[in-house]
Amino acid sequence: MRFELVNRTTPIYVPSYKTDFIFLRLTKPVFVSRNSTTEIIFSVPIEIGLFFTGSEMREYFDVFTCEPSRSKYALYGQSDKGKLCKFAMVVPNAGKVTARSYLEGKLCIKIQNELDTGISIGKIVFPILDHNICYHKADAVYDDLNLIVKER
Repeated sequence: MRFELVNRTTPIYVPSYKTDFIFLRLTKPVFVSRNSTTEIIFSVPIEIGLFFTGSEMREYFDVFTCEPSRSKYALYGQSDKGKLCKFAMVVPNAGKVTARSYLEGKLCIKIQNELDTGISIGKIVFPILDHNICYHKADAVYDDLNLIVKER
């Protein structure tokens, strides 16, 4: 008898903790006009966590990406001071987006440009632990993310 592994789950946090940040690389840059706001919706890979729980204990056992082919990491910043990030290539959608059930969650990003010139955004890095994910049947939705572009 021979078994074939159809779907694998790749561990993320085992054997040790990796990162709290996510790096979204857009397949095409989003242009935001001067002094304006744009809302974009993305389908972002979700992760599932397995936990040991008890009366006074809650400890994770394993965390894995639901789609192993999208389980990637990237370094954002300089090689000696950069941030290790969970990486995802995402497609920006101005309208309604359909995320694949049990694999992706919807993330709405509101980009507010306070500059007097238009900007083009091709990547977004942020701490993902600041965002809850809610489930409704087979759909997953992340909390919205608000970005403000200011003059330094």
